[in-house]
Amino acid sequence: LKVWDTVSGIEVSFLDGHKDRVLGISFSPDGRRIVSGSKDRTIKIWDAVDGSVVRTIRGYSVAVGPVLFSPDGKYIIAGDWNGNIKKWDATSGAELSSFRAHKGEITSMSLTSDGKRLASGSADCNVKIWDMSTGDELIVLRGHRQVVKSVAFSGDGQRLVSGGQDRMIKIWDTVASRERRILTGHEKHVQSVSFSPDSKFLASCGDDKVIILWEKTTGKEIMRLEGHEDIVTCVAFSPDGRWIASSSWDKTIKIWDPVAGSELATLSGHANYVYSVAFTPDSKHIVSSSKDKTIRIWEVETGEEVMTLRGHQAGVSSVAISPDGEFIASGSHDQTVKIWDTVTGNEIATLNGFGGQVTAIVFSPDGKRIASVGFTKELAVPQGPIAKIWDVAKRQEIMTLYGHSSWISGVDFSPDGKRIVTTSTDDTIRIWDAATGHEILALQMTGVSDSWASPSVAYSPDSRTLSVTSFDKILLFDSTPPAGD
Repeated sequence: LKVWDTVSGIEVSFLDGHKDRVLGISFSPDGRRIVSGSKDRTIKIWDAVDGSVVRTIRGYSVAVGPVLFSPDGKYIIAGDWNGNIKKWDATSGAELSSFRAHKGEITSMSLTSDGKRLASGSADCNVKIWDMSTGDELIVLRGHRQVVKSVAFSGDGQRLVSGGQDRMIKIWDTVASRERRILTGHEKHVQSVSFSPDSKFLASCGDDKVIILWEKTTGKEIMRLEGHEDIVTCVAFSPDGRWIASSSWDKTIKIWDPVAGSELATLSGHANYVYSVAFTPDSKHIVSSSKDKTIRIWEVETGEEVMTLRGHQAGVSSVAISPDGEFIASGSHDQTVKIWDTVTGNEIATLNGFGGQVTAIVFSPDGKRIASVGFTKELAVPQGPIAKIWDVAKRQEIMTLYGHSSWISGVDFSPDGKRIVTTSTDDTIRIWDAATGHEILALQMTGVSDSWASPSVAYSPDSRTLSVTSFDKILLFDSTPPAGD
């Protein structure tokens, strides 16, 4: 190792002590110490003034790569060729923590200025961001096709740049996927969340039979709407913001005034659980789906049932309405997606080949595509995850999204149509490029799912917030799309 004077360009000292190549080096924040990692399987701490070895840290069975001092100089973070990251006491040399970070060797690391988050690059082609207080994985950034050689946070920690052997430099938005707020108030599993058209409020519902209205910015609970006699499965704001509709296992749909907090109407007609509810774009009609295999269209002002759509051979788990209001899409446990004419009620197309039970469905903002998610099922246990994107005009599958390892329960398009977000009982949230189907971002959210709890997801209309249900909680994230991919 050599130390140079950056003004004069003169070599100040020569640090000799490692028995093999030096793979990582860093100054302490006060500039008085230097830490180095080597292929000789040791870490050395040096006096930056006289060049003497202050301490040698042993205990590795493989080469030590990148090494960093924490911003306060108290700790050393080191990555090794086994993909492990270790935290050491810079004074005593004691090992404080260790975790497996990557499947390949760690090639580069960077800390935010506050030392709270660590980014790591690896030979496994991935970039990961970690919570340094807990060691939890926060974000996986995928996109490099070869070894990631370098990572660096911006001064404010909001951006991360990575470079790889694939000759690509990527700039990532790290704030986009950080949890902003946790909303607590439900006593049981949260089933569904809906944002108001102006993105200022959100409504949630769940197994506790309650609908809660929240202020998005503060996370303050505004009111509770009670009246359903069983699990409330879905909640939706009308596009004009005047109404809230809710569906329930009590076989009814209710319409609420979100300002007064009063129940305006109860719509009865379904013969079994009502799974899903959605408003038409003009806010004049509600579409509902049920375990009774039907889809029903209701007039909001009168509460009258206008039409019943029959054709599915099993319960209809989800319905969505195209942005122009011309089509209804439905997903069913009969493993099909159907498209209907909203005016006539005629079935226009059946999209076969999903390969499992459809649990959630959504139109793209331009109405040209449908995203459907679900799972294969054996003996009432969710098995393989399925996520498919369909072309509405051609009535055919465009792509399948691969990445989740368990039941995919939630899906939504970003308001600009460029991203698709999915949630799963594998405890991950994944964001995909809607044009290519490539996975852009994976968030490991330990504890999001619980037993049979199925996390749902929704973008706010202004694109700024992403909501994810986490058993009895609602998690809010900044949803600015990551840059550079």
